[in-house]
Amino acid sequence: MQQPVAKTIQHFLDYLKFQKRYSQHTIISYKNDLDAFFVFLQYQFGETPLEDIKTAFIRSWLADLKQQGMESKSINRKISALKHSLNTS
Repeated sequence: MQQPVAKTIQHFLDYLKFQKRYSQHTIISYKNDLDAFFVFLQYQFGETPLEDIKTAFIRSWLADLKQQGMESKSINRKISALKHSLNTS
């Protein structure tokens, strides 16, 4: 994982822990969601700087999750994690 991506994820997780006071379980879930997205991104599209992430990349990931049979509730959490992590960076 690229260093700026790792820093962005850590910044977001710190925000959840210290500012929002989310439970450790929730923080771990969000971390796993973000890690999964960036692994998918790298596998499908190669090294991609944060500023070059396109909506189509995210839609591709979401379609893949849906194809795997993931429930809408879980997909919505993943969308939330990704959206909020990119907005707090």
